Amino acid sequence: MTEKARRMYFGSYAAADACLFRQQMVSTMTRFLEIELEVGLTFARAATQSTVTVDVVHNRKLARKAYDTVSRSLGQADLMDCRSKKVVNRLQRLKVALFRLGDPPPE
Repeated sequence: MTEKARRMYFGSYAAADACLFRQQMVSTMTRFLEIELEVGLTFARAATQSTVTVDVVHNRKLARKAYDTVSRSLGQADLMDCRSKKVVNRLQRLKVALFRLGDPPPE
């Protein structure tokens, strides 16, 4: 096999591998964001239902940490339209929940 033929043969595999890798990265990042939002919403719900001030503050801080993580990571993620709407809607729900808990609005 000539050098040119070998480059073309293995180059096509490299392109296919890169495409597959990118798809897996997008899928993994989307799943991470969805899970982080569920965690944040769970902590916000726990803070809402708690009667002890220390627990409310603790759970609110954890919910806010999840919100900040998703907000930061959302700019780096390349989400598909249908899943990005879901993530953005959940992020908005978490933002409203944090506001109701008295958390200062994000800047």
